[in-house]
Amino acid sequence: MKDVAPIYLENKDTGKQYTLEFNRASVKRAERLGFNIKDIADKAVSGVEDLFYYSFFMHHGNTVSREDAESILYDELGGLPEGMLDRLAELYAVCLESLYQDEEKAKNARWSVKF
Repeated sequence: MKDVAPIYLENKDTGKQYTLEFNRASVKRAERLGFNIKDIADKAVSGVEDLFYYSFFMHHGNTVSREDAESILYDELGGLPEGMLDRLAELYAVCLESLYQDEEKAKNARWSVKF
């Protein structure tokens, strides 16, 4: 599993900071709320807005509303900076990769799997 650095946002005027990142819990929460990573391609505007909003879940739980996230995205950032969508998708994908076995860890596993 590769490491992908989180995205850090900071309001220069207020000093307010946010860390955008995903873990399994935040991805599961997003999926329970109806998010599908394919939505980025199939429903470009709402899919990207959703991914951006859900990226707050890991570090900011319920403190950032959808309206807050959209205000940050559109009013404060003026849209996604170049490369940010790719990084958000990479951060999301890291959690998907955690579902699959790492060969090095598998060598030392205490469980065996036969199928």
